[in-house]
Amino acid sequence: MLKAGPVIFFCFFTINCFADNLSVSRNLVYAEILGRGGYGSLNYERLILRQEFMSMGLSLGAGTYNVYDFEGRFNPDLILPFSLNFYFFEPHSIEVGIGSALSSIIQVDQANWQPERINRMSMNFALGYRYRKSEGGLVFGAGYKPVIEFYRRFVHWGGISFGYAF
Repeated sequence: MLKAGPVIFFCFFTINCFADNLSVSRNLVYAEILGRGGYGSLNYERLILRQEFMSMGLSLGAGTYNVYDFEGRFNPDLILPFSLNFYFFEPHSIEVGIGSALSSIIQVDQANWQPERINRMSMNFALGYRYRKSEGGLVFGAGYKPVIEFYRRFVHWGGISFGYAF
């Protein structure tokens, strides 16, 4: 997992040569209710490719599932989704995406009955609608976002997002 850090950094902060117009907003900050980050998440997305009818973006987020552990202490479950998304047409776009998420969840250690953090990966997909103007501003969307939980169990899921492009 440590080897992915430099790749993500490179993709988010150095790939500017693909953008065809510097006045196009390529950054997006948005909140998602349900979706890839559990019950809710805050996300950042950067467009790394933009052509006439298609855009491609990388997104990274942070969400939660439970905030307190089974003993009632603040010990949140963390979900860190990242994905590659394709958008067709503008400003009313069809969203198609694939990604993964790191889930860091508190469970009971059955040997000593203490909280234990378990880290697992899941796969996610996206098929939906997004409204986003190329010059920036308000962004919103909704879609079907199924998850293959821990690469074992298929879960039907959806999400609603709203945010700001700049």
